Amino acid sequence: MKIDFNNVRRKAIVAYCRLVSALNNRISEDKVIIHVSELEDAHHLRQALIAIACTYEKGDDNFKCILGDNDNIPIFNEKE
Repeated sequence: MKIDFNNVRRKAIVAYCRLVSALNNRISEDKVIIHVSELEDAHHLRQALIAIACTYEKGDDNFKCILGDNDNIPIFNEKE
């Protein structure tokens, strides 16, 4: 099976760019003060990274899943 990861990679880049933009727009006197709702792209970036990390090609050690069964990718603001 062939999978085109361009869309997943684009989504990761977009989420990262939005996250950095939100943070950069809130820098004041060497501090970043931002409302949690402005950081929802952290969730989108997490989803894309998990998809990329779990993808593998059977028998190819150069392209294997890098997440183990017990690995935990933290959720930003998991209280919500």
